[in-house]
Amino acid sequence: MQDARDLMGAMGAGDKIAFYGAGLVVLSCFTPWKETAADGDALGLMSTGFGAFLLALMVMVAIGVRVRSAFPNLNPVVPWMAQLFTTFLCLIWCIVFIKVSSDTTLVPTPIGNAEMMNSSPSFGVFIGLLGSVAALIGAFLGLKSKND
Repeated sequence: MQDARDLMGAMGAGDKIAFYGAGLVVLSCFTPWKETAADGDALGLMSTGFGAFLLALMVMVAIGVRVRSAFPNLNPVVPWMAQLFTTFLCLIWCIVFIKVSSDTTLVPTPIGNAEMMNSSPSFGVFIGLLGSVAALIGAFLGLKSKND
């Protein structure tokens, strides 16, 4: 626990925003990301949202490596670029997931006499999208604070 407190204390405001945004993406993967007519809800971890989970973890590791100077011979630009790249890739992953999981073909509902869309994105992917946007904003705020 002391290491986690030290890490949070060493982070600037932009790094904290990016870290918590990536944490939000990780938590969103435990919520439904897609609803299908045949299978019902699918969690982010049980679908292609697992990629966003891995990318968010990589963002958190890159922030930790850069802030704690875990590799002293490594230029700080390398973990920052890894953070920026994986954050941007996570954002794109969420947007593509929304597009891929939307199937507006109407099918009969399993219960009742109605129709529903074959597949639609659920609230978890939108939470993940919000978290990845926050992580990207935090990455740019971290860069701005380093230049001041």
